[in-house]
Amino acid sequence: MSVFKIGDRVEGIDDTVRGVVSLVSGEDITIESDEGFLLKFRASELIKIPKKQGIRVTHQEVAQIKSEKEKPPKRKQPSQKPK
Repeated sequence: MSVFKIGDRVEGIDDTVRGVVSLVSGEDITIESDEGFLLKFRASELIKIPKKQGIRVTHQEVAQIKSEKEKPPKRKQPSQKPK
């Protein structure tokens, strides 16, 4: 049994192709690319993309970064050369 199902979001291992599985026939997987093309791959040439692919940030992390950005940068003292 194949690990891919119709509707799975996949990406080519050696390609920059992404798409949705439209047909599963044994080890042959047909995907519809993001550009709308139907492409055939072997199951070993594809990886499944997780459904939720977002960056998770807590409110505490956002507040910390905002406070760092709001601080004025320290002024650098001009260095004095010895005479």
